[in-house]
Amino acid sequence: MSVIFMDTETTALLAVEAADLEQQPHMVEIACIKTDIHLDNIEVFSQLIKPPIRIPGEVINIHHITNEDVAYQKPFAGYYRQIANFFIGTTHLIGHNLQFDKRILENELKRINKVTSFPWPPYNICTVEEILKIKGYRMSLSALYEELFGMQFVEAHRAEADTKALVEVFKEMIRRKWTKGITT
Repeated sequence: MSVIFMDTETTALLAVEAADLEQQPHMVEIACIKTDIHLDNIEVFSQLIKPPIRIPGEVINIHHITNEDVAYQKPFAGYYRQIANFFIGTTHLIGHNLQFDKRILENELKRINKVTSFPWPPYNICTVEEILKIKGYRMSLSALYEELFGMQFVEAHRAEADTKALVEVFKEMIRRKWTKGITT
């Protein structure tokens, strides 16, 4: 049994679900940290991805991934097999605002006709939803990190840094009994 913590960076925010697939944003970075059931790291997968459109300047200002950074990367389809193999056998998927990242991944899979053949983990945990139950309001990963550890999370909005912070946050949430942790 293994757990994957995931985060993505994109070309924009999601359009409404009813919007045409081509109106949806594209992934420009994905990071996944695989752990065992005790949340000890096993493996990391982190990859920049070349979107079929230019990354808008206002989005670059958020995640600092430029068009030059992704110019020599493959498109999502070129990394599909690596990503799918990384997910095989995983039982839990954890993310901060997980529905966003899952929809981004799902949209990329739809574009290459692989959504139904992807090895989706059967259990999902969203730390935003877990914190909403405790606090009564949503918190950004940066705000949650600062509340839990008393220091700023300065590397926010890069997928690998966010995923590493998410692992730390989730472990601390378990310690404080703010989440049930990994259950089936």
